[in-house]
Amino acid sequence: CKMYSQKHKWESIDYNLVPYVWDDRKKLYSDYQYLNSLYEKLLPLLANKLNTIHNADHDTRYWRIIAGPWLNIFIQIVFERWIQIKKAESDYLISGTFIADLSGQSFVPDDMNGFANFFISDSWNHYIYSFIIKHYTGILFEVKENSSQTEKIIEKEKKHFITAIRDFALSLFNRKKRTVIVGVSFNKKDYLKLLFKYGYLGRNIENSQPVELSVNSKMRNWDLTDDDRFENHFESCLTELIPKQIPLLYIEGYQSSVLSVNKIGLPENPESILTNNVYYHEYFKLWLAEKVGKGAKLFLMQHGGSYGTTRWFTNETHEIAISDRFLSWGWKDCNQKKYFP
Repeated sequence: CKMYSQKHKWESIDYNLVPYVWDDRKKLYSDYQYLNSLYEKLLPLLANKLNTIHNADHDTRYWRIIAGPWLNIFIQIVFERWIQIKKAESDYLISGTFIADLSGQSFVPDDMNGFANFFISDSWNHYIYSFIIKHYTGILFEVKENSSQTEKIIEKEKKHFITAIRDFALSLFNRKKRTVIVGVSFNKKDYLKLLFKYGYLGRNIENSQPVELSVNSKMRNWDLTDDDRFENHFESCLTELIPKQIPLLYIEGYQSSVLSVNKIGLPENPESILTNNVYYHEYFKLWLAEKVGKGAKLFLMQHGGSYGTTRWFTNETHEIAISDRFLSWGWKDCNQKKYFP
C-alpha cells in the first residue's frame, strides 16, 4: 500500500497504518507455539482425508513428508493475515473496504513451487484477506469487478533425445542401489567418492512437471474434521480454506504423479537415503515417502543457516520430525538423539 514508486499518490492521503502485530516478539513466539501445536493436530486429520480420497492406507509420516511443508506454511501465513485484519477491525473505525471479484479456483496452486509463487503475490493475498473479511468479520465491503486476470504459466520441459537415453541408462544402472545421496553439498571429489562407493549415481532429480490440472470441486467437497467445535473462529476459517487451497498435485494430480515417480529412475529398494530435497521436489518427495514407509532410513543434512541457533525454526522442526538422523554443521541438541554433528 505504501510502495515508494507510488509515494506521490499516497503521501497526501490522511491515513493510519495498522502496527504489525508480530513486532511484539513475545506474542510471535507464543503464536508460533500455538500454530505448531495446531499443525500437529490438523496433520493426522488431513492424512486421513487424503487416504480416503485416494483409497490409500499411508501413515501420517508419509503425508508429513509430502503435504506437511505446504500445510505448515499455509497455517502460519493465514494466521498472520487473520490477526492483522482482526487488529484493524478491533482498533479502528472502518466504514468499509473494496474487494476484487476473484475466483478462488484461480488461486489453487499446482504444487509447492506454485504455492511459493502465489503467497508473495498481491492477488493471492487479496483473495485470502477478502475471504477472511467476507466470512469472519463485520467489516462492510463492496465487490469490484476484477480487471486483471491471473493465469498459470505452463512450461513443459522437453527432454533432448540424448538426455532421455542418458537418464534411461542411469535408471537401469541405479535400480538396485541400496544407498541414495541426492542434493547434499559436498565438494565434487568427496561427492563422487561417496556415490561410487555406496550408492545412487547422482544427477539432478526431475521435479514435478507442470501439467494442466484443473480443480475438481467434487474431490474437494469435504471437511477436515467432522467435529464443528473449534477452539476459535480462526480454526474454523482455516479448516474451511484447506480443502479449497491444498495444491492440485495432492488431490487431482496425485494418482498420475505417483505413476510418474517411476519414470525418474531412482533405486527401487534403498536402505539409506541422504538428502535435503524435502520441500519443493514433489516427485522426489513422493518417492521418498514411499521408500521410508517401506523401511528405508532417512538421513537429512543441514543446508543453511538458522539451524541450531535460533529460538525456533520451522524447517528444522519439520526435518527432525521426518528423519531418522539429522547431520548438523558441528552442533548438537542434547535433548534429541537424532542429531549428529
